[in-house]
Amino acid sequence: MNKILYVAVYMVLLSSCYKESDWISDNVDTDGYFYPLIQDVLVEPANSTATSFAEGDEALISIYYWSRDDVASVEIFETIDGNEKLIHTATQPTRFDPARSVDVLETSYTIPTGTSGKEITIRAVVTTVNGLSRDKATTIVVD
Repeated sequence: MNKILYVAVYMVLLSSCYKESDWISDNVDTDGYFYPLIQDVLVEPANSTATSFAEGDEALISIYYWSRDDVASVEIFETIDGNEKLIHTATQPTRFDPARSVDVLETSYTIPTGTSGKEITIRAVVTTVNGLSRDKATTIVVD
């Protein structure tokens, strides 16, 4: 019987250390403005039959995001060998995806020369009119 009591006390102590996620405090600032949410950053070959990337290939970058507050800008950066460069800025989404219930920004992207065998990180930053922003990145490998 004592073992059951010890296990019960131990479980209560462990559960008191667990912090549940709080969507409101994670996504709303102290003034009541909402952070934008980026659902996905995809980089896909523009040629639907291609399965990899090579120098000079065309790719399609798709940013899936939503925000309760108006979006001021969506910026897309590339990072190659630790050097980050802004490659696209937009203020309006390209389209709305009803299946995901999110805005989508799509832009074409040419894989730079001299990147064979390297990783390219594509990072999106969505900023609201209230100055709140979130970013999300994905990495591709060039053949």
